[in-house]
Amino acid sequence: MLKFDEHLAEMSRSDQHEAESRLIRALEHLLKMRCEQIPEAVRERNARGWQGTIDEQRRRLLRLIQMHGSLKPHLRNMDLSKAHREALKALHVEWPSVDLPGNCPFTLEEIVGEEVMKELRE
Repeated sequence: MLKFDEHLAEMSRSDQHEAESRLIRALEHLLKMRCEQIPEAVRERNARGWQGTIDEQRRRLLRLIQMHGSLKPHLRNMDLSKAHREALKALHVEWPSVDLPGNCPFTLEEIVGEEVMKELRE
C-alpha cells in the first residue's frame, strides 16, 4: 500500500505527464497547420479540425493547471525541444515524408495560447 506522500508524488507525475501530452498534441497540430510540405489543399481541408484539436488541448491544459497549480513551474520550465521531438514522431506516423527542422519553431506561448500563459504567470 502506498504511503500518502508516495501517492501524492505519483499523482503529480501523472498530472505532469498529462500536461506534457496535451502540450505535445497541440504542438503536433500547429506543426501540421504550418508545414509547407503537406499539400496546401490538405492543410486547408483539415485546418478546422486541427485548430479544433489545438483549442481542445489548450482548454484541457488550462483546466488541468487550474486544478493542480503545482504544474505551473513544470510547464514554465518544460523542455520544448523534447516536446518538439515527440510531436515530430507523431507527425511522421501520418506524414512520413515530411522533413521538419529539428528546432521547435514555436514559443511556449504560441503553443499553449494566451489563456494558459495568463494562468502560468499568476
